[in-house]
Amino acid sequence: MNEILQQNNESKQETPSHEVYNFDVHEGVQITQHNNPSKALNKTAKLASLCNMLADEEEDINVTSGCGIIKTQGSSISSKKPVASPPVLVMAKLKKRQRSRSNGSSSNGCESRSRSFGRATEEPSFPITPAKALKLFMNQLTDYEKGEILDYKQIYYLGIGASKIKGTPQQPYNFGYDDERGDYRVVLKDHICFRFEVIEFLGKGSFGQALKCFDHKTKELVAVKLIRNKKRFQHQAGVELKILMHLKQNDADDAFNIIRIKDYVVFRKHLVISFELFSINLYDFIKNNNFQGVTLSLIRRFAI
Repeated sequence: MNEILQQNNESKQETPSHEVYNFDVHEGVQITQHNNPSKALNKTAKLASLCNMLADEEEDINVTSGCGIIKTQGSSISSKKPVASPPVLVMAKLKKRQRSRSNGSSSNGCESRSRSFGRATEEPSFPITPAKALKLFMNQLTDYEKGEILDYKQIYYLGIGASKIKGTPQQPYNFGYDDERGDYRVVLKDHICFRFEVIEFLGKGSFGQALKCFDHKTKELVAVKLIRNKKRFQHQAGVELKILMHLKQNDADDAFNIIRIKDYVVFRKHLVISFELFSINLYDFIKNNNFQGVTLSLIRRFAI
């Protein structure tokens, strides 16, 4: 462990810049770059300790890490949300150790193979901890996910089997997760925040995208809005979020038929807002009505 910490101190190339995410309902998501060796070393030690626990012995494991924090300012919103960190490049010898376990030695080969088979066929009961997720699904996660998963307390869904994007610092547009417009590159059946399963693409607008998702935490279908990763849209999203929270707080019993926000979080630099899922959006409704608008009497029927 001391050698790992010493290597990270001696080589600046192995200590990436860290991103602090400050979400203000007026200013949106503000991202500032800075180097913080103490935070890097703390997370490096945390990941190295986790890897040693999984391998059951000391290994010469090299890791690099980052950190992410979200804070809410300037409003009554004060809950902290998990934020994804830059990717962590995790070990070579851990995989080698796991392969040797599955093969077994001459003295306890049968027992070792039995344990390995049991892990492979085990169906974990979600939610699980990040440590258990890494232990069971190390080979199915991307290097980026192996880093950001440590910022979450509970894991509800991993998107195993989806055609995941392998984010790397060499790729343009937010490690390869965004397109040139700043829209998130959606992958069906993949996860959002290790919680939402992407079921269907609903549409795209000026501010972002709408998705039909299954919330594995609350066990229900929801509509998820992904705000574009551009400063001007993040600012507007902050205003929208403030209004949505005000409406929810003043209609605790859901008596006024106003759309209700369920939750929000920042995921890979995108503000994610979940709502109730309805059958049709306003644009399609007006389109079906030959763009004639909506009468006041019909609005009253919706609202009362």
